[in-house]
Amino acid sequence: MLNILKKTPLFKGKNTDEIKKILAGTNYTVERYKKGEQIFRIDQSANRIGILLKGHVVVEKYNGPQCQDTIFQIQSDTE
Repeated sequence: MLNILKKTPLFKGKNTDEIKKILAGTNYTVERYKKGEQIFRIDQSANRIGILLKGHVVVEKYNGPQCQDTIFQIQSDTE
């Protein structure tokens, strides 16, 4: 995980010990999601940030049962 974090813009330029020190001061968790699983809804409070370690995320806005717009997509550098 630390090697992946080193490649992210948030931790770029930091060594492993610096990243460990930063993470030690937080209450981080590693979450795993299944393909197609909803991660966040627009009506939820945003009280955390996420760093994509592996996979891809599609952000969509639903405008009814058969109408949805893709807002953006992101893919990790590890794929």
